Amino acid sequence: MLTAIRVGNFKAFAESQRIPLRPFTVIYGANSSGKSSILHSLILACHAQETGNLDIHRTNVGGESVDLGGFQQFIHRRDSDLKVHLEWEIANQSFSRRLTELLPSVKTVSIGVNIALSGIDKSLIENVGNLTTKQTVGVLVKKGREENDQIKVE
Repeated sequence: MLTAIRVGNFKAFAESQRIPLRPFTVIYGANSSGKSSILHSLILACHAQETGNLDIHRTNVGGESVDLGGFQQFIHRRDSDLKVHLEWEIANQSFSRRLTELLPSVKTVSIGVNIALSGIDKSLIENVGNLTTKQTVGVLVKKGREENDQIKVE
């Protein structure tokens, strides 16, 4: 079960923000407070998982209704030196039997990805249609609720 997502340097979000999810989650707030950014981050993750493409404009899920505009548009403040950070927290109830046996005391697993530009002349960003991106994938296994009680694998 997905229990939380974390979004950073993506559209409205500068600092990484943890957004808890419950069986019934309502997203509300003032205009320009990041509501659509939360949904767009999930659409980005879904599309990236399906296609492997991280420089996304139109998505399969969003169709014509959602245009993320590519990396240069969805990176916070259009600062191409930043990395987009997306992370998903999964509760142990979702673990397979084998995973539960391997990690008996683990309560949640966090899987994150950082997306950044790599190896291009950033002055040409406006003229490039499909940018090269670099992913760093890390897995954070939390044994308890304390920050110190975790294992990080990158």
